[in-house]
Amino acid sequence: MSKLVLGLILSVASVFTLPAVTAAKTAETPATAVPLDKEAQQKLKDHQRMRDHIVKSVKYPVTKDGLVKAFKGLRDIKPDDRKWFEETLPSKTYETPDDVMKALGWEVAPAGKTTAARTGK
Repeated sequence: MSKLVLGLILSVASVFTLPAVTAAKTAETPATAVPLDKEAQQKLKDHQRMRDHIVKSVKYPVTKDGLVKAFKGLRDIKPDDRKWFEETLPSKTYETPDDVMKALGWEVAPAGKTTAARTGK
């Protein structure tokens, strides 16, 4: 009899927790993701390329001048993007890639996935 009651309790608990688990899973993925046109896709690729260079191609700490100099040597960054980067980035010393991205107004990786963790800082 006690096994029957225990099984019933577990079944009822499962029924009540299932909607919460399902809702949490759907909250992780956007339900209304809009496909990007070719121009938006290219801008996204360019943006990601710049982020990758900030993380992988620069040794920290670095000044604005050091970052600008590093970007001038990169052929895969468009001249307009380099100009924007130089004009937008405030003059100071940056300790991590996340500091650079914050200064540019970009979203920084969520906790646990920081670029600082990837670069060893």
